[in-house]
Amino acid sequence: MIDADGKPARSQDWVGPRAAWAAVLVQAPLLAIAGWRAKETLSCDGVSYIRLAMYYRSGRWDLAVSGYWGPLLSWLIAPWLPLFDNPLHAARIPMALSAVLFLLGAIFVMRSLELDRRCVVLGAWIVAFYSIPWSVLFIGPDLLLSGLIGCGMAGVLSRRWPDSRRLQLGTGALFGLAYLTKAVALPFAFLLTGTIAAFASFLNLVRPGVAARAAGRTLLGTLLLALPWISVLSVKYGRPVLSTSAAINHAIVGPGAPPPLGLVHPVGSTYHIPEPGRVTAWEDPSGMRYAFWSPLESLANARHQLRVIGGNVLTIMAILGTFDGLGLALAAIILGFLLPGTSLDALRRERWRWAILPVALLSSIYLPVFGRFPWYYLPAFPCLLAGAMGLTWKLAGDGPGHSRVSRAVALCLVATSFGISTAQRVRQVIEFPDERFKAASRLATRLRAADLSGTVAAADLDPWRSLYLAFIMGVPWHGNRPDVQTAEDVLSSHAALIVVSRGGEIDGLLSRRSEVTDMDPLLFHSSAEARRSPLRFYRNLFVTPPDRTGSEGASRAP
Repeated sequence: MIDADGKPARSQDWVGPRAAWAAVLVQAPLLAIAGWRAKETLSCDGVSYIRLAMYYRSGRWDLAVSGYWGPLLSWLIAPWLPLFDNPLHAARIPMALSAVLFLLGAIFVMRSLELDRRCVVLGAWIVAFYSIPWSVLFIGPDLLLSGLIGCGMAGVLSRRWPDSRRLQLGTGALFGLAYLTKAVALPFAFLLTGTIAAFASFLNLVRPGVAARAAGRTLLGTLLLALPWISVLSVKYGRPVLSTSAAINHAIVGPGAPPPLGLVHPVGSTYHIPEPGRVTAWEDPSGMRYAFWSPLESLANARHQLRVIGGNVLTIMAILGTFDGLGLALAAIILGFLLPGTSLDALRRERWRWAILPVALLSSIYLPVFGRFPWYYLPAFPCLLAGAMGLTWKLAGDGPGHSRVSRAVALCLVATSFGISTAQRVRQVIEFPDERFKAASRLATRLRAADLSGTVAAADLDPWRSLYLAFIMGVPWHGNRPDVQTAEDVLSSHAALIVVSRGGEIDGLLSRRSEVTDMDPLLFHSSAEARRSPLRFYRNLFVTPPDRTGSEGASRAP
């Protein structure tokens, strides 16, 4: 293969990566700084991953196995827990490593899509900076998933894939690890592998039999890593289970969901008692009362499913359009594939035009279910970047006689577009930090100073604020109800400590009940200090506080 300047591809393979790897060296210290500054930024999903890591660390396998959350992130958090008093700090290390892996995966994807070496280098620097805010905005598996999928995707997209058994099995193993990170990787691996094999055959790049064998070996490598965990889940739930997340994410967009297809998890809208030993039922919501439904049950359900799909098409396109500030990437992957004059020969020669395939396949998985979070589509980012690079470089002229100025303008356009998006993410981290964990830490300090402990529930609040409090104190969280009407509704939580909005309707109702007592005198030095707090605690006098060590692995955050 010859590059744009007529040099052998070997030169591109050597110079491109060497310059791109420098981005990793710069990314690493920036990740450490960002992680330190965001060391008290949590997410509701992060609570579950950290708690599951605690169970793995202490050998509580019955609690550690969850069909809703993939195990790999918790496995990576668990070894670091003994080194830190605050488990959030232990989680920051895998999140930083996930960003590095995301960068490596993006480099491999851009090389497999055969971009010019200058595009690969610029793309590496874009991804290096773009990944930093994503590593600290929340604690979750999506960055790790994207890195593993990127590395695997690069293998399938490579011209060497049909002929290299080692690459085929290695790619499959990466997809298997991605499944252990998040279950969506398994259907994506099957869709991507089958589609690329069929597409390469259609373009006469490889014989159908060779493509089928390559796909078979890749999926064999995937299943070798996935089947042990599938077996564990199947034993736990007493039936064949790949994951419980797909059914739940389908249930929450059912006919009863509030418009516009709202997110309704019972864990944040009901009172419930978690499984003994757990802090929250969110660690494994598989057994909660979801309204499961099927589009095949009735014509009304079928119509609702079509509305969900239609709404998700618009939502996903909007999300993909925000990955770069000018919306260049989404337009590029579409135009690069469908541009008038694009021939089969162009698709054979210019592999960057294939970037639309992984993006479309990943998006299709989320069409019938809840798919409104931007981080779901992070695995598509390297392909969007590659499509933008490929099209602008093509339009600037990829032959040996074209102006360097036009190429420089093309690269500047891409850098500007993705730079705008990166700056927006950085601004989000700097200007809008999640203060809920810090506030919950301060409340936990007051409760401990007053020698108060016990199960926690909330009313008329953001549910995650009380969840963070329970997580820090290591006590069971009995949930939250935003729709409570009476004091009896609140008392039905059977929680020892009840958190409400100060001055709200529920606060007024509880203040007149003899079953509870106001904790202000114990938590605050004066009534003026108490009034400055937006929350009020009530102690349920008819609930016996649990042993302080009854919920294993209490967080020791300050």
